Amino acid sequence: MNKQDLLIIKSANELRKSLGIGFTSPVDIRGVIKKTNIVTAFKPFDAEKGEEEFSGCSIRTEYGNFMMINSNHTIGRQNFTIAHELYHLMVQNDSYSFFCGSKNEIDSEEKKAQKFASSFLLPQEALIENLTTKEISKKNSIAEKRLFHLENYFQISRYALLIKLKILNIVDQSFIDRHNDPLSTAENYEIEKTLYLPGRSGEVWGDYVNLAEKLFREEKISESHYRELLSEIGSVTTLE
Repeated sequence: MNKQDLLIIKSANELRKSLGIGFTSPVDIRGVIKKTNIVTAFKPFDAEKGEEEFSGCSIRTEYGNFMMINSNHTIGRQNFTIAHELYHLMVQNDSYSFFCGSKNEIDSEEKKAQKFASSFLLPQEALIENLTTKEISKKNSIAEKRLFHLENYFQISRYALLIKLKILNIVDQSFIDRHNDPLSTAENYEIEKTLYLPGRSGEVWGDYVNLAEKLFREEKISESHYRELLSEIGSVTTLE
């Protein structure tokens, strides 16, 4: 692990601490959005326009921070994307204001954001704390039912969990290849499938209406634009 990786882990730990999240506790992702006051909208990105692989976008403005998350992706992947965008909005220290990327466009900052999201949602200490001595000492010994337990406890995707376990040398690639499709076996363990399915389409987390009103009062947007923004609320669900 190089110094850059250590700095990313440190920044993830510092954000968790500032939000009152213990180092071994799961992250309430909606609670994080509320505390950071980031307006977060969920919409299905259009596959026909080549948008399907875009996980999310974020933007910094003088009026607040915003995220747009692809609701076609599973809830577990969406949670990872939100944590990824948190890096851009709250950690990345440069003049850029708009971030929008896909897994096919991985530059230096995107790699940092990926590592940050992994550390923020599932710190190494938290994972180790929730593994048994046998699971740590004997490679590839984690039962699939335990995988379901861990990913639902931390609200992360199967892929994110497996990669973390591989980094810690607890599983190898052959194990990943055998266990990378949780939906196919969830019914065998009577597991709730929400984490493994798309969702949240049309939801908006945060104070979208009041922000639009503020922009209108300060004459940053026209009355027609203000009405347009409010009309969009008719097709979304605003959640505090």
